[in-house]
Amino acid sequence: MKRTVSKEAQLTRIAQLYGRAVAVADPLRVRLWHERELTTQQLRALLCLRARDGASLGELAAALDVSPPTMSGLVDRLVRQQLVRRCEDETDRRVVRHHLTAEGQALVGEIARTGRAWIERVLSHLTEDELDVVERGLALFVLAAEQETERYEPAVTPDG
Repeated sequence: MKRTVSKEAQLTRIAQLYGRAVAVADPLRVRLWHERELTTQQLRALLCLRARDGASLGELAAALDVSPPTMSGLVDRLVRQQLVRRCEDETDRRVVRHHLTAEGQALVGEIARTGRAWIERVLSHLTEDELDVVERGLALFVLAAEQETERYEPAVTPDG
């Protein structure tokens, strides 16, 4: 099949479409965060803790690519909001582990469910063939993004 536009033009068009997709989806997520008075970094920390229950401050800081002092202040606010709790490590009392509270788990679950329901409503407008195209395209995009991200992410080392 002969290409009718240059690869550069196609990449530009795809990047613009991606930007439009994010612009359409972000207001929903931002509204949910705003209702709970969460910053983007706080939400990222909550999502990280959902995936890495019991992470130390250093592990959270590395995962979010922020300094430990920045992470400490962020976690302090989440603790005050009763979304995160701190616990001593069972084997090393110098280490503090972080866990989502029941309220934190409920909030992250609500945000995930609301976002998923919105995506499903959007996708319900597509035919089966169109859904196949979207699925394949997104799978390829995620694979490429993960490969590119691996090139720039520093190795995360446990800080004990």
